[in-house]
Formats: sequence, C-alpha cells, structure tokens
Amino acid sequence: MDAHSLPEPDYVQRSVDAIQFGIAENVGGGVWNIQAPNESWIARSIAAAAGNPLAVGDALYRFTDKAAYVDTVPYGAYKSSLFDEIGLFDETLLANEDYEVNTRIRQAGGRIWLDPAIRCTYSPARRCVPWPNNIGAMAIGKLKC
Repeated sequence: MDAHSLPEPDYVQRSVDAIQFGIAENVGGGVWNIQAPNESWIARSIAAAAGNPLAVGDALYRFTDKAAYVDTVPYGAYKSSLFDEIGLFDETLLANEDYEVNTRIRQAGGRIWLDPAIRCTYSPARRCVPWPNNIGAMAIGKLKC
C-alpha cells in the first residue's frame, strides 16, 4: 500500500484468506476506485486516464470485475516464506519494485491472483510540475503530480 491509497475495511482479511486458501503466491487488490485529489483539470485528467482501459493497457487491477491470474497486482499479499525462495524487493530500483518481484515469482513457477473484491481507493498525487519541467522526472519514473 502506498501513501496515495486507502484500503477498504476488508482488504487485509480478504488478502490473507486468499493466501491461506492457496490460490496463489501473491494475491492482490482488485479494481482501484480512482479519485482526483482536487478539482483541477490536470488532477481530473490524470484520474480519468489512470482508470481507462485505453490508457492503462492490460493493467486489469484498474478496471476489471473478474478475478483472474495475472502478471502483476499492486499492494500484494505474500507469505513471508516466499521471500526466502525468490529474494527480497530490489531497493535499488526507482520504480516498479512490485512488478519486478512478481516477475521473479512467475519465473519460480508461482502465480499472481487478482481479486476485484479486494479494493482500495487511489488518489493520484495532489500537485503536478507543469510540462515541460517534468520530462526528466518522467524519464526516470519519478514524476510528482
């Protein structure tokens, strides 16, 4: 979970139940309820794009209503013993640490389960550096909006 997210009250319980049931090695939150942090046109635009299948491609956790095995999920739940097998998060990465862990899970024969009943509200960052000042940040994956 990151600072821009608020889990539903049953988020942890649903995640733990799925892990204990053995559905997958990583179980993640389903659809994000994406809310603009303010009424500015850029905040509303970012929120709209972040939840639109055209803009996010196959990131099912942003828009699906069907549970499925997937390549990655945000805010996953794992048994701690999994990290003995695949190693810990790579803290040298500037972004996408969870995706990299999910790649190692899949390479080790593990599965990642997306459950749309595991929900959170996501709010893109509150302010954004105007274009073109954000090009360098975008290049390294650290755009602050």
